Amino acid sequence: MVSDETLTVLWNRCRLIGIINKICLYFITVILVMYLLPLVTIIGYPYCKHDKWKKTYEMYHSVEKQTSVVTTEWMNFIFICLFIAFLIKMIFVNNGLRSTDIPADGNKVKSWLRWHIDFFVISIATFVGFLFKGRTCSSDDNIYYYIPLKLGITIIVLMIEINVVRKFNKEFNISAIRRNQKCIPLNI
Repeated sequence: MVSDETLTVLWNRCRLIGIINKICLYFITVILVMYLLPLVTIIGYPYCKHDKWKKTYEMYHSVEKQTSVVTTEWMNFIFICLFIAFLIKMIFVNNGLRSTDIPADGNKVKSWLRWHIDFFVISIATFVGFLFKGRTCSSDDNIYYYIPLKLGITIIVLMIEINVVRKFNKEFNISAIRRNQKCIPLNI
């Protein structure tokens, strides 16, 4: 039988996960915005002829821009903007796990689970892509080996978080069913 103490302990774990996720997601968003700023200055260079932007542009590219470089910069810019939007949504979803009271309905927990499972699938797809790219790439750049390591850690942490929150959701649903069975409607 599921007791309120079990739900309270599980909910406290979920709250801790929500707080840690929110802090980490804030930092990741700030880092991505800082990474995005040089891309904005590089992409904006042809439209702005100020010396400050020209020096920034020359720092990143000492050779003349080619069409493929511009396309890659725009693709990086769009991908990072979409990922920042996804992270902002994840921050709002994590707000659902921060309340001190156990939720009356499971909508916030289900929403959290849905978004984090999506993030888990995206992380696995990216992990496989970078792992494959690292094995086929002959460059001396270690980024193709560093990113899969970081994504592997993220995947493990996400698996633990999803299991804890899923366990709470399961126990919450069981206790809700038992509470509803105890209520017998009176036909008067």
